[in-house]
This record gives sequence, structure tokens and C-alpha cells, in this order.
Amino acid sequence: MSKARSLFSVLVVSAMALGAAPLATTPLAAAQSALPLPPAPTTDQRLEAVLPSPSGDAFFDAPAVDADGLAAATPGEELARRDVTAMAAPIAGAPISRATQFQFRTTSADGSPTFGTATLLEAPGTEGASGHGIDGEPLLVYNAAIDSLGRKCTPGFAYANGDIAAGVSPIRRIIDAFPPVVADALRSGTSVLVPDHQGPSMAYADPFTAGHTILDSLRTGPMPAAGRLVFTGYSGGAIASLGAGKLATEYAPEVAERLEGVAVGGVPADFETLMTSMNSNLAVGLLGAATLGVARAHPEMLDLLTDEGVQIASAVKDSCMDEVSLAGATLADIDRIAAPGALESPTAEKIYDLARMSDRAIPAPLYIYHGRDEFWVPLGPVRALAAKQRDLGVPVTMREVPGEHFVATFTGYPEAKDWIHSALRG
Repeated sequence: MSKARSLFSVLVVSAMALGAAPLATTPLAAAQSALPLPPAPTTDQRLEAVLPSPSGDAFFDAPAVDADGLAAATPGEELARRDVTAMAAPIAGAPISRATQFQFRTTSADGSPTFGTATLLEAPGTEGASGHGIDGEPLLVYNAAIDSLGRKCTPGFAYANGDIAAGVSPIRRIIDAFPPVVADALRSGTSVLVPDHQGPSMAYADPFTAGHTILDSLRTGPMPAAGRLVFTGYSGGAIASLGAGKLATEYAPEVAERLEGVAVGGVPADFETLMTSMNSNLAVGLLGAATLGVARAHPEMLDLLTDEGVQIASAVKDSCMDEVSLAGATLADIDRIAAPGALESPTAEKIYDLARMSDRAIPAPLYIYHGRDEFWVPLGPVRALAAKQRDLGVPVTMREVPGEHFVATFTGYPEAKDWIHSALRG
């Protein structure tokens, strides 16, 4: 399906389901309504309907081993690798010596074995004993704001297949290049690891999927030979970076020992708050996508949707960021596709609490920047996050910078860049 047709389906299906008046009852409809209702779909059936389609690139669609091999593998164990330098170099933003993709065993949000992927962009320099230029060197872990639902929407897919295959327009590539986090690191001689942190189920906004994927990407291939580590990301990438930071001590203590800092901006710190602040306005497309992403990791959430809600989710299940963002033009009310009281239900409250990860301390200094004029991603929960981490003994630097979500990306970046450089270089 082309981008135009996919966007059309997002807008039209959403508008029909959320805003259109019901059609007049016809005799046929009245007769059909008297027939026995079919059994309600099971949670597994609903999940199958909303999972992303295959990308067409086996590296991202299935593990390189069978189910028994995957179960026997340890978290972070390498399953496959490939060189993608030819396709990645033109879009890396700065010179690289090599780009290598790794597929590895990781853990899903429910604890079952799955696989993850990540791309290592190596800065020009001398190769180490591992055959890569990161031995003992600092490594920046850049968690992009993927904010998408389809498998072709990941950084890794673009690095391997190019922007055209990934559906990345020249304008989107320019937008994604600013602020130039990856390019600045590479120019400074720091290699960059870019995990596809939403996993093969594209569980956008789920911190457990992201955290496990990021941490296991640092256990695979040559990554254990790297030196100091810093995680960074903005918006959806901040969710991923915080998830990895908060899970590090428990899930990957050997990675936690090398972690020197986590730098995040535009932090969606409280999902419950976002259900109000991003609903029925231009941000609702991203809110709906994030809700679906979390539901892919926690399928019990799908039982809170109406049948129309599942149909809409299925129609948009492969959409990338541009498409889900533009779907905000519907100004839809997400309550209209949920069962009565769903957003205040015990299931919803459980997910809100899980996503906060409130009592987990990051084992390294934390740097946060956030727009003081934010309206879609409110500042209050971010201040609460900073205060909670301080209470847990974490050194926290908090900067409230000019602008809302988009402008703060730029106004907060210069100081964040300096902080990251200092954390990496010691």
C-alpha cells in the first residue's frame, strides 16, 4: 500500500469510526440484527489482527534460528550479522568506517524469548582486537524516536535498504537529521549504536520491550568490548532510554557497570496524563499509535477496545511516523473506540503504573531537558520523574528550556550535547 493510500485509510477510517453519524436502519439491517451474534474474538485473535506485517527483509521479520534455538540462546547472544555500509553511509550524517547490523536474542515484555536488531555505526579510526573500532572506546547508544507501527519504519530497515525502500522522504531525512545527535558523535570520533528498540512487534512506547532490546544490543557482537556508555533519546526515544536505564541493574548488571549517563528530552513521563493532554487534538494520532504499541506488548489492553477500535488498529498497523502524526487531523476522541470506562479500568491503571517504572533507579547520572511551554507532553510529570530519581539517589540535572515539544528539541540540544560528550569522555 502506498503512503498516500495508507494515510487515506488512516484519516477516512478514523473519521468514519470516530466522527460519523450512524446510518439509518434498513429492513435488511434490522433483520440481521435479530440474528445470533458471533462469538467475540479472543485476545489472541485481536493481537494477530493488529501486529505489523512482514517487512520483506528476513533480518527484521524472523530470528535466524528456529524456536528451540531461540529459547536455548542467552539474552544478547548473537544470531546473525551483516555489513550494511554501502546503504548506511549516505544517510549516517557523517563519515563512518563501517556499518554492521546485528540480530540477537532478547526478551519480550512478558519474559518470553524473542529477537532484536541494532546497527553499529563506527567512527573512522583504528580497528581493535574485536575487528571493530570500539574496543575500550566510548559508545553512544542513540535511541531514535521511531514512533511508528510498521517494521519498515525503523532506523535499521533504512540503514539496510535505503530511504526509498523505507519510505523516508528527503524532507523527513532532513528533519530527522536535526538535531544532529548521530552526526555530531561520529564527527567527534565516537561510534554510535542504534537499536531498533520497538522490537519485531513494533511495541511503540513500551519501556520493557525497549529496555530489554537496548540492553541486549550491548551484549551482542563487539559491544561488550566498548568502554563508557551513554543512552540518549528524545520523546519516544526518551521512553526507550529511560526504560533501558531503569532496567539495567536488574536485567544487565554488566552493562549497568559501564553506563556513565542517560540524557533524555521531551519525556512522556506519565501515560495516564497523556491520555488527556494528547487526546482530541493534533497529537491524537501519535497517542493512538503509542496505545497500540503498548497493547502489542500487553495484549490484555486490546480487550478494552471496541470492535471498531480493533478494525482501525488493523488498518493502521504498518503506518510510520508521518502517517500517524497526520492522522491527528481527525481530532478524534480515543474514548470513542474504547469500552465504557476503559481508560479508568484496573487494566489501564495497571499499565499506567507499569509504564512509570517508578521505583527503579537509573545506575548513572540522569540529564533531562524539557520545553517549559509544553502542552502535549506536560512538564509536571517530568519534574516528578526528576524528583523521584533524586530520592532514589540518582544525580539528576534538569533543564527547562524555551519552547514546546518541537522547538525544545533544538533549544535543549546544545547543553545536552556537551553533557553527553563529558559523560562519554570522562
